[in-house]
Amino acid sequence: MDDSGAILGQLSALKDMLDLVNEEIEANFQITRDIESEIVKCSEIERNLAARESDLMKSMYMLQFEIKGLMAMNDESRTRRECLQKELSCMKMKQDEILERMNNKREAFSTLCLEFQKGVDEEGRGKVGKLLAEKEYLENEVHQLKRKINSLQNSMSDFVQEIFEGIDAYNSELVLLPVRFLVDERKGQIKSGNSENDKLVKDINELKATLLVCLQQFHHDSHTSIRAKGKHQRICRFNHVSFPRLSFLSLKPVCRMVVLEGGHTDHKSVSNTMQINQLGNAEPHINIHDQIALTNGMAGKMCSGKHEDMTLEDIYDKDGDYDEEDDSDWEPVEKHMPIATWFCVNCTLVNIDDAIYCHICGEHKESGILRHGFLASSLHEAESVMNKSLEQNGNSEASCSQSISPHKLTAVGFDERMLLHSEVERKSHPHPERPDRLRAIAASLATAGIFPGRCHPISAREITREELLAVHSVENIESVELSSQCVSSYFTPDTYANKDSALAARLAAGLCADLASAIYSGRAKNGFALVRPPGHHAGVKHAMGFCLHNNAAVAASAAQAAGAKKVLILDWDVHHGNGTQEIYEQNKTVLYISLHRHEGGKFYPGTGAAHEVGSMGGEGYCVNVPWSRGEVGDNDYIFAFEHIVLPIAREFAPDFTIISAGFDAARGDPLGCCDVTPVGYAQMTKMLTSLSRGKVLVILEGGYNLRSISSSATAVIKVLLGENPEIMLENVVPSKSGLRTVLDLNFGNHHPSLCHILDLTKLEEKPPLNCFLYLPCPLINQVPFSQIQSKVQLLIASGTSHSSIMLSGANYCKGERL
Repeated sequence: MDDSGAILGQLSALKDMLDLVNEEIEANFQITRDIESEIVKCSEIERNLAARESDLMKSMYMLQFEIKGLMAMNDESRTRRECLQKELSCMKMKQDEILERMNNKREAFSTLCLEFQKGVDEEGRGKVGKLLAEKEYLENEVHQLKRKINSLQNSMSDFVQEIFEGIDAYNSELVLLPVRFLVDERKGQIKSGNSENDKLVKDINELKATLLVCLQQFHHDSHTSIRAKGKHQRICRFNHVSFPRLSFLSLKPVCRMVVLEGGHTDHKSVSNTMQINQLGNAEPHINIHDQIALTNGMAGKMCSGKHEDMTLEDIYDKDGDYDEEDDSDWEPVEKHMPIATWFCVNCTLVNIDDAIYCHICGEHKESGILRHGFLASSLHEAESVMNKSLEQNGNSEASCSQSISPHKLTAVGFDERMLLHSEVERKSHPHPERPDRLRAIAASLATAGIFPGRCHPISAREITREELLAVHSVENIESVELSSQCVSSYFTPDTYANKDSALAARLAAGLCADLASAIYSGRAKNGFALVRPPGHHAGVKHAMGFCLHNNAAVAASAAQAAGAKKVLILDWDVHHGNGTQEIYEQNKTVLYISLHRHEGGKFYPGTGAAHEVGSMGGEGYCVNVPWSRGEVGDNDYIFAFEHIVLPIAREFAPDFTIISAGFDAARGDPLGCCDVTPVGYAQMTKMLTSLSRGKVLVILEGGYNLRSISSSATAVIKVLLGENPEIMLENVVPSKSGLRTVLDLNFGNHHPSLCHILDLTKLEEKPPLNCFLYLPCPLINQVPFSQIQSKVQLLIASGTSHSSIMLSGANYCKGERL
């Protein structure tokens, strides 16, 4: 019993303990439920915080974008303000110099006027005395001539009267025949007297005319003095000079006041032309026309003075006081007048409004390049086309090409919505990357009948976010997308955007992607992407250099998605495609080759040196040919293609070829300043069509001379259509700088099949051979010089060209039989 009681006690204790445990468990459950509810609350808070963080990140990106734009605008405004301040200081200095110079000139001119007035006063009085004495003498002569005329007329009338009286008195007594003879004799005497009388009247009239001219000339020289200072001219007055009344003249000379704009007294010449008409009463009617001619291209104006329509008698009554006008409005200070200018539609450079042709590119002010492309005449207005036959031929070919199946045609990608991408802010000079670039190319293709017509158009679409993420980061995509919320923004000081720029960039990338897919899949033979904004400067994160999305990189990604394993991107834009190189510098499936101006990193964007060959396993898949100066031309590019580009490209054996076709290395481009012609671009395109079974996509990049870009793009598209270049450049000789650039290239062991061009004159034990040898890199030090020397001398003796010597030398060094 005791044991059972103990057991019961223990059981009771255990029950109590169990109850306590249950209570603790229940309390723990309650705590757990509370914790779970707290966790749920924390999760909700965390989600809210994540959403808030996302909103804040978006706001931060937008603020960063706006800050970048504001900073860029601030920097530009600061630069412009500094420039304006410098210009203002220069203008102030010039103004001070002009004021000082004008004051000096005004003082000197006043001194000259005073001296001139004194001289005129002294000389004028002497001339007046002489003229008055001569006038008095002439009047005396006239008076005596009149007396003689009167006496002759009286004597003749008396004589005639006597004759008739004698005839009447002795009529009956005289014989008829003698009377007739006497009458005839008297009539002859009368006629001779009349002729002598007419001669005297004529002499008198000539004397009157001479006296009038002398008096009028003296009046003009004594009272008119033109003072040229700036654009105001005044009449200097000389008082105290009077003329006696000329009662025998009826004359109304016109006094003129000459107002010159920018003229000088040196450019004035006065000529008096007198016309004398014989009136019925033998009185001379004299008109004097004062003709003032302005020479040396000075613009002159004749305006009536206050003495217009005054006779010499009226002038005599005025006592010589001829100029009552106030000279207080005469200001010698030169005012800065605004100069009217116009921007060339072809090269965007500024010209003075009076010029008809651009002083840089020679384009006509009213050129029709936007209507007819490069086929529009540069020397005439909009309606003039240089070659109508080309337009007709293109149209006829266009009509014949409609029956060709699309997969045999060249595809062209174009959408007018890309023209909406333009700079909103008005600056002192138009932006070179402007919608007119596409308009000029499209006009050229339309005028030539190429597109629409011989080419197959593809419809445009916007690139998707997923496709862009294959080459760009989220930062690039969102920053470009944010620009659509701004009327005007700038990624960099020279890379603008408006509310339609993001749409244009997506359309351009979408066209390039679809063209790459269509060409690789065989739906088109090849293609040309007529797109903007350009893309080869756009990197993984940043938009720059006029570029928003990298169109060539997007096209390469699309071609690989369609099945291409290896893609070649050849960039002949004059600027290095730093964005394309950044995207693919670690990728072995894409070979990037660029020919560009570098000049030791001083030319934009500063990248693209020869030693930049790739990184992180992608060494050798970036090839840069950096020109050391501008003005490189067709021969330099073709030479580099023959000896650098094509050997590396053939070794790579691409499945698809993309050409980043910037035409800013073309002749006449204001930014590139190089000398590549449409023939050169056509031949480079022809050489690249030999790769990847002709699957070539040409993507427009830069190029800012409309005539150059449109003619070069047309030449490239003609090659894509199957035409040969107009001229094939063979055995080209590069420029000295171009040759040096190629000679300095050293790709090490990245391309074993690539041969360096070595100058034999640099080798040891060298003879003075003026030729070059093409040698593979690994075998340079393994070939005895004597073998190289003998082989090259044999080739030179046989008349082999230098290019053949290069290839032959390479084969010989490889151990192959020539």
